[in-house]
Amino acid sequence: PVILLVLYATFLGNVYEDAFLIIVEKQNGILTSSPIGQKQETVKSILSKYVGRQKKGMTVHTVHRLDRETSGLLIFAKRRDVQQTLVDNWQNIVTDRKYIAVVEGDIEKDNGVVSSWLADNRMFVTYSSPIDNGGKYSVTRYSVKKRANGLTLVELKLETGRKNQIRVAFQSIGNPIVGDKKYGSTTSPIHRIGLHAHVLSLWHPISGKKMRFEAPVPESFNKLK
Repeated sequence: PVILLVLYATFLGNVYEDAFLIIVEKQNGILTSSPIGQKQETVKSILSKYVGRQKKGMTVHTVHRLDRETSGLLIFAKRRDVQQTLVDNWQNIVTDRKYIAVVEGDIEKDNGVVSSWLADNRMFVTYSSPIDNGGKYSVTRYSVKKRANGLTLVELKLETGRKNQIRVAFQSIGNPIVGDKKYGSTTSPIHRIGLHAHVLSLWHPISGKKMRFEAPVPESFNKLK
């Protein structure tokens, strides 16, 4: 129990919980869930132990994911049918998702839209194409919050939820997210990938109640040093 509490406190902040959902704030450096066949501590494994202590045999179910080095808001379902409802009706249930990012360079426009088709190459690295390449169409809207020291702090609103969408979008316009070597970054001024899931608004999948959650922007994001 003590170890579980330490793990929970280190990697997660409990934002909301009821009989159907758990919404947490994930810290950077931990996977949402592990690939099949791999055993390691993840957000899902910590939460499964946590709910298992409440009711023997109970577990949690992954609804969506954040990359290991991305922090912010994550939804898990406490029942399989609730998970399925969320996954099948994601676009209708989730009404708003905003991220905060620190990117390299000074983005000239105060507001803009990055749209492209995303697909994976043979090495499972996502790449962007301005024309239909058989991949999935993605749309990311951004607004600039601050420019300093050759970096830009931006707020992002997702109109689609594609794998690595934000990271590839900003690589494609020449402003990769800081610390993201996989997608073009050459600097790491805040010693992590500068991406944080900041706001999440949704209709509760069972009660229909409108809910909004906000995970504070990490302090390091605002310094831009």
